Amino acid sequence: MDLNLNDELIELFAEFFKKVAEGNRLRILLAINQEAKSVSEIIDSTELSQPLVSFHLRVLREANIIQSQREGTFVYYSLVDSKLVDELLVMLKHLEYFESEDIKIDFDLPFCTERR
Repeated sequence: MDLNLNDELIELFAEFFKKVAEGNRLRILLAINQEAKSVSEIIDSTELSQPLVSFHLRVLREANIIQSQREGTFVYYSLVDSKLVDELLVMLKHLEYFESEDIKIDFDLPFCTERR
């Protein structure tokens, strides 16, 4: 299958992956996958520092990957596309090809199989 993507679309695609592929951003996306969370809840889930969480939330928000909603004194963050994390997790099955001699991964996890 020849997709014949133009250079601009390929660059946009690569830029998207740069935004979501950073480890701390992935942790944040996993933390807010099921429900919107405040910064303090994200800090508790990820064990990242407040400045680090705030920095990555800004990057993800500016890329329109997450959204924020103010409720009283709290700001809650959620995914713009609720299927994003599930679709990223499907890609885990490809890690099997890159498995290291030093690291063994249990590919029998439920999210390593494609969901339909």
